[in-house]
Amino acid sequence: MKNILIKSEFEQTVQRIKNLQATNKNLWGKMTVNEMLCHVSDPLRDILGLRNTVPVTPEEMRPQIISMVMVEDEWQHNLPTFPPYLQGEDGGGTKPTDFESDKKTLLELLNSFFNTTNDFQFHPHAGLGILSREQFGQFIWKHTDHHLREFGA
Repeated sequence: MKNILIKSEFEQTVQRIKNLQATNKNLWGKMTVNEMLCHVSDPLRDILGLRNTVPVTPEEMRPQIISMVMVEDEWQHNLPTFPPYLQGEDGGGTKPTDFESDKKTLLELLNSFFNTTNDFQFHPHAGLGILSREQFGQFIWKHTDHHLREFGA
């Protein structure tokens, strides 16, 4: 399974993000490319302990949700989003500022995650809770890949 903690996959993902332009249009979904940058950044903010969210799924449901998220090779389009990561007026996601700044922030967050040590104490994801470093690496790759494909990158 792909993992953002593998150097080659990290570097490919970074390059895909660098290739994004403010003019990229979504192939599905409702987000703009700038909103997507913030949306993909928020789980990184949470698990690195830079933003605190309240758990939104009951603990007993998390194993089933985690297995669904981790097993799928490619996520379907337009899946529901956990509320703390939603963009738009009613969502709890970080709102965009300007494209280049938001892109830079995502790249910095990915770099911070990539450089975590094996003993780093991760903070919970609002929907998935605490995962292992390996699981978080897989999740971050899948989530980022899904949204980069959404914008043709």
